[in-house]
Amino acid sequence: LKKELSLIRFQTTQQTRTQQQIYREILVKDRRERGCAFPSSYEQQIFSQNGEDGIIQEICKRLEITTGFFVELGTGDGSENNTRLLLESNWSGIWIDGDSNSCKIAEENLVKFTSNGRLKVYNEHIDAGNINPIIRQKNISKQIELLSIDLDLSTHHIWESITCLKPRVLIIEYNGF
Repeated sequence: LKKELSLIRFQTTQQTRTQQQIYREILVKDRRERGCAFPSSYEQQIFSQNGEDGIIQEICKRLEITTGFFVELGTGDGSENNTRLLLESNWSGIWIDGDSNSCKIAEENLVKFTSNGRLKVYNEHIDAGNINPIIRQKNISKQIELLSIDLDLSTHHIWESITCLKPRVLIIEYNGF
């Protein structure tokens, strides 16, 4: 019975996601046809959590950025973050995460990028007090194309503390609670 309930729950979740995607596509099409597309109408989820991949692609298209250098703070293991698609699209960059296991998995799974130097993965615990020294220590250029910050409840404080980077595009996690 427990196994069957688990299967029903899984199927219900899948059906809900499918319905949400269909509804989103209808809304996006309607907004574009009316000429009032909003950023979320470009949502596309390949490696991101909530459709950021498509929005980032649209922003880069509008800014005429075809390739560049990114920095992502709070990357997890690389299977689901904001810059993985950029990495797959010939960008290079740095990932910094505080979980050593996640960093190890990222390095192992993305060896084709780490071995040629296009991706550097660092295990660092970041806070508002140490972010600038860490950036300087890693020799990150002041001018970068994209900075993504997803460090849960400290994201805003860390962004306010960063003085040594000037990204063209900034992605900051937002928690509405």
